[in-house]
Amino acid sequence: MRAGRTHSTTRNCSLALPPSLIGVLRWHVDEHVLAKNRRESELLFPSKTGGYQSPNVLAKPIAAVAEAAGIQKHLSPYFMRRTFQGLCRAAQVHDFIARSISGHATVEMYQHYSSVSALEVREGLAKVVSLLDFKQARAKPDVDGSGDGGGDRDQVALDRR
Repeated sequence: MRAGRTHSTTRNCSLALPPSLIGVLRWHVDEHVLAKNRRESELLFPSKTGGYQSPNVLAKPIAAVAEAAGIQKHLSPYFMRRTFQGLCRAAQVHDFIARSISGHATVEMYQHYSSVSALEVREGLAKVVSLLDFKQARAKPDVDGSGDGGGDRDQVALDRR
């Protein structure tokens, strides 16, 4: 299947797709690509004339969805790259493969469009703490009567096994 140029590498690329995804894309074409000039195009998401879409084709639909959802932050189509990178990481897809799919030629661009979820941070910290071999955590005693454990609310005293 032919894909368009990527902004990251300015080259055409082809992707080998799993049969399940090909089924979804065939459904998309059968249900949504009705005009003859669109149907004859080699492109998966052709414009109304059968050629390439405008680079900002998603800007208006994304803005409309954001407004309907009450999201006040400006969203551009690039947020989908961050979501894709996060999903690849969660699925444990090697970064080389994720870069190939997203069109990021360098690790730096891959990292630029990556973001870490709170769940990933929590799980990462849990893994590190499990290596420390601590028996239990207990709050610091309230030494100054303030009720916050003697000052720093986030400090915890740990007992080694």
